[in-house]
Amino acid sequence: MERPETSKAFESREKEPKPYATIYLMRHGDTAYGEERQSPKVERDLTEKGVSQIKHRAGQIHSEIEPGEKVYLISSPRVRAKTSMQEMQDALKELGHDVHVLEGAKHSTRSWKLYAGRGDKENINERRDIYDRRGDGTNPKVEEEYMEDIKEAFGQVLTAGPELYFAWRRGENIPYAEDIKNYKKKIEVFLKRLADIARKRAAETIREGRPALNEKVVVATHGEWLDSVLEV
Repeated sequence: MERPETSKAFESREKEPKPYATIYLMRHGDTAYGEERQSPKVERDLTEKGVSQIKHRAGQIHSEIEPGEKVYLISSPRVRAKTSMQEMQDALKELGHDVHVLEGAKHSTRSWKLYAGRGDKENINERRDIYDRRGDGTNPKVEEEYMEDIKEAFGQVLTAGPELYFAWRRGENIPYAEDIKNYKKKIEVFLKRLADIARKRAAETIREGRPALNEKVVVATHGEWLDSVLEV
């Protein structure tokens, strides 16, 4: 019986070190529902249970980190996700790990957008998320406009309840809401870029003659983001 031909390129790849990284997708900790949307001044909105959840997750990740491996944290810009990332950072540092926060991924890790009006949603040159209109509390006019936007956009959410979310997930056209296809596309691009960065960093390490460490990346995001990942 003749031995089947084998690709030399395949054999070569099998003999090389295999660079990889571990990516943890984490939902934010438990939060007082609706607190953030009621006030633009909220800085920390995790409950005690939420903080405990994040510390527990940090312990789980800690058990998988080898000496010398770095941990990178990325977060949605929403308060509950940023607070979760901060709690994770503090917990892992207390456990003795080298932790770094990565910036610049807010549009790929945030929850689905609600626009202030149909015009914002339909005019791609003028789109502005209502959260981007949030003030710092020093300008009464800005705060008043922000709360009007919140009232109008979230009014449909509070009235319709969970069914609105399921309708959005089904791809139905929801007034003021970001299109689900665009949302999933951003997530797909984000994950691919993250994987590409990990491969390049590991490949550079291998070329330098050092073993490629399995670096850990923790993404603190939202439930609908994680639901969408399962469908990407």
